Amino acid sequence: MKNLPNILTISRIILTIPLFGLPFFSVTWLILYYLCGLTDMVDGWLARRFDFISEKGAILDSLADFIFVCSLLLMVIVQALFPINFLLFLLPTFFVKILSLLIGFYKFKTLALLHTYLNKLMGLTIFILFPFSLKYATIFYSLALLSVVPAIEELFILIKSKKLDLNSKSIFQKENKI
Repeated sequence: MKNLPNILTISRIILTIPLFGLPFFSVTWLILYYLCGLTDMVDGWLARRFDFISEKGAILDSLADFIFVCSLLLMVIVQALFPINFLLFLLPTFFVKILSLLIGFYKFKTLALLHTYLNKLMGLTIFILFPFSLKYATIFYSLALLSVVPAIEELFILIKSKKLDLNSKSIFQKENKI
């Protein structure tokens, strides 16, 4: 029972793989997409509700989220749903996230992907709006530009932090204030 959240997280990674080969909005794609979202919500809820929280689980959850988002972006590129210049809108977030990962690894010798409120809110927003963004490019571009905000917050927290707290909630949290 204690490993159930991690099993759900691993299932999200496994469910992401077939998404890549399916056409967007097919019934199978939508079922898998929403199952991935459901496992993301349930694994975190179970971990907190039954105190199954672990550093390994937090890293695994962040890794699953990263794989899911990267897979979606690769699907968009491979299926040529937008002109390639849409990637320019993602560059700021990409560079900030890479810088955060490098700083986190340098300072704490581990993968430092934080579970801040802004990261969770951005993840939920992307999850809800991503299918619509495939039909309305403005939504996609807005999501791409907005995604830099939680990335910058995470970067500032990692720069300021003396010890790693993967569950740091916000830059405004007492020990994270700048």
